Amino acid sequence: MAIIKSNDDAKSYAIDLAMEIGCPTGDMSRLVNCLQVSRTADEIVNASSLVRLKPASVGNPWGPVVDIGQGAMWAFLPETPRSMRSQERFKLFEVMAGLNKDDGSYFIPNVRDLEEGIESNKFGNIINEFLTDRNVEDLFNTKDALEFEYTWWPQPGNKSMIRQMLMDMMTDYMFGTGLDEVVKGQAKHNKTYVYNFNYFSWNDYQPPWRGIAHGQELQYMFGFPYINQTYKELFGVYPRQQYDYQDRNISEYMISMWTNFTASGNPTPKTFDTALHFKNVTWLQYNNFNHSYLEIGNKSRNLINYRQNHYGFWRKYFPQLYNRPNFIKNTGSSSTDDQQKNYQIATYSLVGLSVLLSVIVLSLCIAVYRRRPKDY
Repeated sequence: MAIIKSNDDAKSYAIDLAMEIGCPTGDMSRLVNCLQVSRTADEIVNASSLVRLKPASVGNPWGPVVDIGQGAMWAFLPETPRSMRSQERFKLFEVMAGLNKDDGSYFIPNVRDLEEGIESNKFGNIINEFLTDRNVEDLFNTKDALEFEYTWWPQPGNKSMIRQMLMDMMTDYMFGTGLDEVVKGQAKHNKTYVYNFNYFSWNDYQPPWRGIAHGQELQYMFGFPYINQTYKELFGVYPRQQYDYQDRNISEYMISMWTNFTASGNPTPKTFDTALHFKNVTWLQYNNFNHSYLEIGNKSRNLINYRQNHYGFWRKYFPQLYNRPNFIKNTGSSSTDDQQKNYQIATYSLVGLSVLLSVIVLSLCIAVYRRRPKDY
């Protein structure tokens, strides 16, 4: 997920990188020349992983920057993509976009016994590490909100579903939310088609719990199920699994739709027999009313409103949480507050009573002392 960086942030991250890699930081020209000439790509990549995010930031330190003062001829990104889309400063052609159901499954921590699932306490630790790495200030409330959003409430302690919800969280955060915003803006101006790839081969080299991971659709899009021994020897391409009839069926299905979209701007045109070529499914355009999309799988179908509640959480609510200062505490437990107040009242009462008793004892001591027999 690429986040637009301000020029000040980009300069600050560049200085941090220069400090990690041993380049001069006082002059930006010398800094850039050092990175370009005196350091290798591997050195820069390794050092960049040590640069920390600023507080109240998401994503990672490295992202696109709006080119200020460069002029339209030289600027790669003259304004933010959101601003340019609102001004319709982009190519008005048809767009096809989508994601895999479990795109984020490669990006969850590789904890012990992951194939057996994830326990509740480990899930909480992973959320805490996720937020700490992004320097979220209001860690307590943000963690509480994330755990609530990605808890499988029918059975919160189910380890397999905790693992699945963690994969869903990373998919929404890294892929889905950004894609959702792009297609919503694109659909205002031209034809847009959105898909969700949800097909898992019986012979897939990935374990079933990994789901439909990032990049799993590419093998079908490029016809890997049709690669036989002749093609293997001719092109040196060796698929990582064996394919069956159903895999070739999905591959033909996707190749046909992608080819037709490239040629005509419509993945399922009426000039073809939809029952024969497209599983009797016409891919409906995406729109901003019911957010229709095509689920590609054994039984492909048009569906609506894919994960809109979760995308709304990341787009609207999560930014409010990570921007809160860290002195804001949880106010949801009134009983805890009442207990604290009662404890304070009891403590102050005991202290007052102790002071009063001390005064009384001191007064009695003084009175006894004054009434003692006097020897003149």
